[in-house]
Amino acid sequence: MIKVNRMQLEKMLKLNKFSVVLIDSNWNNAGKLLIKRMAFNLITIFFLSMNTMAAEVEVYDFVKNEVYLVSEDKLGPEMMRVSLDGKIYWANANQLTQNTYQHPPFEGELKQRIINIQKELEAVNAQGYAEWEDGFRRDQNPANEIAIWERIVGVYRMFSKNYQDISVKREIYRIAVMCSYSEPSVVLNQVNNQLVSVEVVQEIIAEYYR
Repeated sequence: MIKVNRMQLEKMLKLNKFSVVLIDSNWNNAGKLLIKRMAFNLITIFFLSMNTMAAEVEVYDFVKNEVYLVSEDKLGPEMMRVSLDGKIYWANANQLTQNTYQHPPFEGELKQRIINIQKELEAVNAQGYAEWEDGFRRDQNPANEIAIWERIVGVYRMFSKNYQDISVKREIYRIAVMCSYSEPSVVLNQVNNQLVSVEVVQEIIAEYYR
């Protein structure tokens, strides 16, 4: 057993390092309360870890036409949800192919909404209007897809205004887009960046799914 004084114990707690301790008989009630809190924290962490094991999800491999299971926390940033025969799977975005045109060129309100999206994101997405419209024309429900991108725009605008660095803005945009095709419990594991803090990523996720 390791004998420590109160200052050392408090330091261990702050660093999230745990050890077996022997309490001096002259420690006051505050010191004993600190020990009880540490024990409670250890028990809480243990049970949380038991209850937060990642679930397995079905992944559809479009190359092999096979379905296999993957732990939710192992899904990479290239993985997205897709609907196939009425069922939701995860799939590698690089394996997906574009639909043929489902709609003629847009006019009126839909066209203006696409123009707004393009202008709002032009700093982080180089696509011109024609490219944006091309993608929406291939979607079975373009109005729904446009609404998703308007949600992305709103989240991107809210968080990017706090930064001048274009690299950070691009990262915020990327995270917002990832939210649009992922799930709240998965996005944080898919994000791999050194530009924004984990706390900011969590705030972006919370805002998108609010």
